[in-house]
Amino acid sequence: ILDHAKIVFGFGRGLGEGETLQLLRKVAKKYNAEIVGTKAVYDDGLIEKNRQVGQSGITIAPLIYVAFGISGASQHMVGVMNAKRIIAINIDPTAPIIRFSNEVIIEDCKNVLQNLDKLKIDTN
Repeated sequence: ILDHAKIVFGFGRGLGEGETLQLLRKVAKKYNAEIVGTKAVYDDGLIEKNRQVGQSGITIAPLIYVAFGISGASQHMVGVMNAKRIIAINIDPTAPIIRFSNEVIIEDCKNVLQNLDKLKIDTN
């Protein structure tokens, strides 16, 4: 299913857990996006192995990859470099993922997800 995904939301430890992770799942569903994660969140038991992206996981090539709270370690970036557009959302303006991204939002992931959740979209 990830082979045909147009929009993929990736998350790392910078996203947090609990309420923010549930909000990510809700927003991903709204935008028909698949969810993947880093090795760290796989190690934490937050995603399945078949959704771990990177050197020790899978490689993806969506039209849009939105990285929530991902530092951008080279081991992860190797798995997303075939994405047409990479959008990084991170509170750290020096995170390595910034230099690999087409667009960058320096903001708390929870705030961005709350705004995406509020937007009205036309799915037709």
